[in-house]
Amino acid sequence: YGVEEVLITHPDRPPHVDPAQHWADALIKSKCITNLSALQTAINIRTMFMQHLVDEVKVLDSVFEKVIASTKPDVIVLDQMKAIPAVLLSGIPWVATCSFNPLIFLGDEVTPPPNSGLPASGPVSEWKAFTETTNSAQYPVWKAFDEWVQSKGLPPLAKDRFIYDSPYLNIYGYPLELDYLDIRPLPPKWYRFDNLKRTEQQQKFEIPVPLRGRPGKLVYFSMGSMGGTDLNLMKRLVTILSKSKHRFIVSKGPLHEEYDLP
Repeated sequence: YGVEEVLITHPDRPPHVDPAQHWADALIKSKCITNLSALQTAINIRTMFMQHLVDEVKVLDSVFEKVIASTKPDVIVLDQMKAIPAVLLSGIPWVATCSFNPLIFLGDEVTPPPNSGLPASGPVSEWKAFTETTNSAQYPVWKAFDEWVQSKGLPPLAKDRFIYDSPYLNIYGYPLELDYLDIRPLPPKWYRFDNLKRTEQQQKFEIPVPLRGRPGKLVYFSMGSMGGTDLNLMKRLVTILSKSKHRFIVSKGPLHEEYDLP
């Protein structure tokens, strides 16, 4: 695609560590992939896992600063849940992208809180209780990060948020059928796409031979980048799929070597 790739190494991490394995381990260690309640899981995400993300930014900010200075990009596309001072203070226009549920970036009082699983139809009292509990739990992490970004010369973060909206452009990929546009409009300079995928290179896809002659629909199944780190869930799901009359191609996830397909 004509994009120059610059690989960076975390200064405190051995270079041979598989990034997918690292993030899988971080999610498991932070108890984000568990059988706990949605509330407790959200608290773990907002505290232990967010602390891990914040620590990453603090270490890599100087690395990003050097890469930006050496590559001099025309625009920076930032797919992150946290503000990165090196990007925001570079003077280069930057685009915020959200590759996960947009409620994490676009939460408000007319939509349910992110990670809650609560319905968009309410009751609002449950939304409020969930939000107050998770915000209270993450406050120490947020407060320390807000103080750090301000020490770098950035303005204060909005309370309970770890990133700013881009003054230039903000985009996210989320199917219209699942989005919340029917109950709240998008803020200025925010744009939704049904998906974010490459289409200009028409690569041919061949159905694998073992599936080619079988009956039933052909379904591609994925839990996204990191959902597959829940091994018990993946084993249960593929066992259920194996009983279907249809055919499945499974994206096994970062722990793909630790379980087999039926």
